[in-house]
Amino acid sequence: MARHRTAIAIGTAAFIVLAGTGVGNAYWSTQASTAGSVNAGAIGIATSGFPALTTNYTASALAISAPVTVTNTGTVWAPFSLTLGVTSATALATGAIVRTWPVAAATACTATSIAPSSATTSSWVNFPALTGTLEPGASATYCVRSSVSALQQSTIAGTNLSAALAVTSAVGSWVASATSSAAQAVLDSTSPSTPGAPVASATTATGTSLAWPASTDNVAVTGYDVYRDGLLRATVAGTAFTDSGLTAATTYRYTIVARDAAGNVSAVSTGTNVVTSSAPGVLDPALWYSVSTASGVCIESGPKPTNGGHLGVATCGGSDKNEWKVVAVGGYYTVVSRRAPTLVWDITDASLAANATARLSTSNGATSQQWQVSQNSSGTYQFVNRNSGLCLSVPTSGSLRQQACGSANSLLFTITMVG
Repeated sequence: MARHRTAIAIGTAAFIVLAGTGVGNAYWSTQASTAGSVNAGAIGIATSGFPALTTNYTASALAISAPVTVTNTGTVWAPFSLTLGVTSATALATGAIVRTWPVAAATACTATSIAPSSATTSSWVNFPALTGTLEPGASATYCVRSSVSALQQSTIAGTNLSAALAVTSAVGSWVASATSSAAQAVLDSTSPSTPGAPVASATTATGTSLAWPASTDNVAVTGYDVYRDGLLRATVAGTAFTDSGLTAATTYRYTIVARDAAGNVSAVSTGTNVVTSSAPGVLDPALWYSVSTASGVCIESGPKPTNGGHLGVATCGGSDKNEWKVVAVGGYYTVVSRRAPTLVWDITDASLAANATARLSTSNGATSQQWQVSQNSSGTYQFVNRNSGLCLSVPTSGSLRQQACGSANSLLFTITMVG
């Protein structure tokens, strides 16, 4: 309402800002003189299209384009100032490239539109204001494009921003404004590298310990899935896992998969077979074993085992000359060569004397070829010859021999399943 007084002009106004609605208005009335007429006007500004810039950047979607329109909803000509920014300067806010350029219509702003060389270009931080003047009811439309590079999609994966638009229009001291927002994020779509093959240690009849080389990731590896025989056994944060509840004398296959916080998973690691040992005191006649001494070498048959041939020790692993099958015979066992399956452990000439040499002989059922295999409390074994009652012993050099049984390390052996 306007009131007249002599030689005095008085104005009244209402100021309205509708934050978040994209629309703002201001109204006023003025009086020129006591005899003049009353002039009235309204400032109004509105914006649309900015929320369409909400996006998740991925390797296949590195840019987003949207037409943003500013409309003079007032009744007078009025200038406007449009600013773009962010609520906080994140890596995405400073790294993304933002381009704007005026277009004749919203339909002229698409993902394939080519930005002119005159386009205003900056990041979301400190983007320069876009300005102009609009008559009542008129609009100005800008094509706004925000993009990241393929490298950034990897290096700043997992970051985000909250983009903000503010537009103001002012005539004299009267101001109308409107705001809008859009959320953006860089999705992590990069999988961790393939972890190394698991390595087993401390394997027993019922458990084994696994460790593997770590995987790498563009953001961070958050865990590893441990698979046993193709089924998920556990998810762990580190690069080690101890499995339990296994069955004795059984082969298990383990593989590892790495994962990150975004749910990306690596390729499956190379698999590792783990053979659990026999239960204490139980030897499976269908399996092959290595027999190692306290000094860590293994009993071996030699490269070309023959009847009456060598039975000595050599470095463990990597050859069937170190592998033996233990076959039960009426409460005793015969120990069969894997390299020469017709040959078994024997005592030369079926001797009853201490220090008699052990050798390989063609299996014939003789008691000198039969052994009592007994396990002590430490888990090691002794081989007691049925014929002589003496124990297999490892000398300082030469072929194995038989000696009086006892607790000396030379009389103790570790039996390990090899398959």
